[in-house]
Formats: sequence, structure tokens, C-alpha cells
Amino acid sequence: MKLQEKLAVLIADDHAVIRLGLRLIISDMHQTYVHHEAKTYQEVYHTLEQNLIHLLIIDIGMPGGDHISAIESIKLNHPELKIIIFSSYPEHIYAARYLKAGADAYLHKDAGEEIIKKEIFNVLHSPRGLQAKPADISNHSDTLSILSDRELDVANLLSNGLGNLEIANMLDLKMTTVSTYKKRIFEKLGVANLPELIKLLNIDTR
Repeated sequence: MKLQEKLAVLIADDHAVIRLGLRLIISDMHQTYVHHEAKTYQEVYHTLEQNLIHLLIIDIGMPGGDHISAIESIKLNHPELKIIIFSSYPEHIYAARYLKAGADAYLHKDAGEEIIKKEIFNVLHSPRGLQAKPADISNHSDTLSILSDRELDVANLLSNGLGNLEIANMLDLKMTTVSTYKKRIFEKLGVANLPELIKLLNIDTR
């Protein structure tokens, strides 16, 4: 499965091993492609402004960005850019929102090499990626649609065992703001405690 000539790819992830792995996978598809790397959203913005990039593969959990809003902004400023979200965030919770924001595909980091190659090829050769579309996402998207983008981020982090202080540091928020988000999340979803939230989000904690 080979890619087009003169392909320029920006791999954005704050973990060097992930960037290396993706670089090797793409090299196997296209030995002469031009690759760029970024560790933060600010580096992504700078690279996109300074270079012609055809494909952005981005981890939405990187520092320095407002996640969904960042993707919307990138797509607005670079409408021809193809975007693949490559994340450890649960696909059934997040994919529909990011596809709506302008991403062409959403891949979980557990995806195997052949799936990654197939999705890269599909995104570059079709109007929309074939691996993940809103219609493929479970009813969780409807259940969680009442949450704002930031509330969804907080809910996901709470369900993964992070405390208010950790979430505040990760999302660059005040602890009081995180507490307010937590209260809103519980009220909107009709849950009384963290175990009920985890059950609702269908996150396996075993």
C-alpha cells in the first residue's frame, strides 16, 4: 500500500516512542515522504504555518491545546489538510465529536499496524476516512451529547482515576473549576458518584 509522491506528514505526539512508531509505519508505505514532528499544540500551529502539510496525525491529549476547539481551528485555517486523531481516549466517547470538528478519522492507539496503514491510505485517497464515522459510534455519543467538550474531558479523566488536582494541572484549570465541572457532570448525567460515572462511560477498570 503505497502513498502519493511528495507527501508531507506532521506527526504530533508528546511521546517520542509514538512518533517513532508512526514514522516507521509511514516510511514502510512511502520511503521518501517528508516528515515533521511536534510535541505540543504550539509546535503544531507553528509547523503548519511554516510548511505545506498534507496529513496531520495528532494525539489530542498533548499539552497546550483545547482539544476539540484546537482541531476546529486547525481545520478552519487549513481546510485542505487531512487529519487523523490518534489517541488513547475511548473511541466510542470521543470519535463522533472530533469527526464533527473536522477530523477525517479517529484511531485508538491500540490499533494494529495494518489498520493504521489502511486508515492513512483511506484518508489520503477519499473525502473521508473509512475507519471511523459518526454512524459507527455507539449510543454513548447521544448519552454524552449534553456535556460540553470540556465537561467530557473532565468526565473521562475522572473515570480513569485522576483526582481534581491532577485534572486541574493537565487541563490548565483551577481546582475550583474542576470541582464545578464535576458537579455539573454528575447533575447532567444523573449519576451520584464516580462508580456510576465509570459504569455509564463503559470504561473497564479491571
